[in-house]
Amino acid sequence: MARRMSVVPLTEVSIELDNGEELAFQYALYRYSDGTSERLYRFIRKKEGKLKAQRGQAGIPNLQVARLLINEMMTAETDNVVSQGTG
Repeated sequence: MARRMSVVPLTEVSIELDNGEELAFQYALYRYSDGTSERLYRFIRKKEGKLKAQRGQAGIPNLQVARLLINEMMTAETDNVVSQGTG
């Protein structure tokens, strides 16, 4: 039997693309039906604020966009650590 999962975004940064969609980079908690979980990063597209179903893929227009989102996530995570008093 295949494991089912749910994804809970913990931190997200995004950029609006030329076509009006958003490309988001998320740090998320993946919860599996067997009781296990893991924290992973993912790129995902959104349209009108809702996830766009793409079967596990989010096309990234170029590496500059990927780098921008990764850098923003690093800043967001650093800010979170500092605000929680652990940095």
